[in-house]
Amino acid sequence: MAKLVNSYLYKTMDYILLAAAWALYLGVHSALATQRVKSFLGWPPRLFRLVYVVLATVGLVALLIFNASIQSGQIIERSNATRYIGLLLATVGLLVWRAAFKNYRFTGFVGLADEPNTFQQTGILAKVRHPIYSGLILVVVGFVVFDVRWPSVVSALCIFGYLPVGIYWEEKKLLAQMGQAYVEYRKRVPAVIPRFR
Repeated sequence: MAKLVNSYLYKTMDYILLAAAWALYLGVHSALATQRVKSFLGWPPRLFRLVYVVLATVGLVALLIFNASIQSGQIIERSNATRYIGLLLATVGLLVWRAAFKNYRFTGFVGLADEPNTFQQTGILAKVRHPIYSGLILVVVGFVVFDVRWPSVVSALCIFGYLPVGIYWEEKKLLAQMGQAYVEYRKRVPAVIPRFR
């Protein structure tokens, strides 16, 4: 009995650590995106962007490795159907990301070149305001369907819990930059789920 309790507590600690790691990552990710932190550091915008992207990428990879390292059985037995549905959802999510990044140059996005500060409303941005988050939802749901284990569910819940916060801060920044034009855009275009008419 004691061995079973210890095993349960050990597993629970893994999930608590995973959730805490996601909270730290997402908190730092949001804090670094604020103008207050950018002003405090005083770095040139391109250097700041490069460091931000490197930290975000390294942190995400570390979290995914930690997620994969937690031993857990399948909640639902994996089948061909769950594999295919999971891969399909993740693929559609990646295609949404690809469409979103058509509005940006890679070198500008990662901070290797200046990116013009223009208000884009074409392509996928005419359908949803936050296509990167739209793609993220599909990728995460696909990942969970493909690999229905507790660590994947904990990671998904952390990400989905953060989305409203991430969207709030992103919208606040965009409203400050774009003003009334963004207010009108927000009235016309949904945040992450397109309207099908």
